[in-house]
Amino acid sequence: MRYFSWSAGQPGFPNVRRSLRIGGAILFETPDDGVIEVRVFGFGPFFYQSVDLLVTRISRGEGITAGFVQQETGNAPFELQERARIAEGFKEVRDAVAQRTDVTPEQTDFVCRKLDELERAAERFGRRDWINLVVGTLTNTIVSAALGTDIGRFLFQAVGKVLSWLFTGPVRFLP
Repeated sequence: MRYFSWSAGQPGFPNVRRSLRIGGAILFETPDDGVIEVRVFGFGPFFYQSVDLLVTRISRGEGITAGFVQQETGNAPFELQERARIAEGFKEVRDAVAQRTDVTPEQTDFVCRKLDELERAAERFGRRDWINLVVGTLTNTIVSAALGTDIGRFLFQAVGKVLSWLFTGPVRFLP
């Protein structure tokens, strides 16, 4: 079976490079069209002259929330009452983290400062960008503060609970 090197991507973004054979596929995420799959179905007598590809949109949404959003809300900024709701929810998370006995005072302070930064960022970022920032910041916070698995899970669940109103529909993995 012959393997060939393939690239998939979009101008201005990093390409995904893989060695594929017939039946192989590459998944990549675009900023506009969500997650795309490019599958190789066949080669002509000279593979570089004729290639049969199937291009399929796997997920309509963009970014990490693609499976959660019922309909695209775009990257609109948060309204004042939504930012107040975020602040109220993050206060609940800060209080819950402070009550845990398995988190040191230094870790609690670090987590609370990160939640403060995220709260302020809701004023500057659009919805989609902010949600991506939240997920990245939480992940980085868990690793940087050397939080254990249980605490990391707790932090994601607590933030997910207070932000659940942002996700307008049930979890949807495929269109």
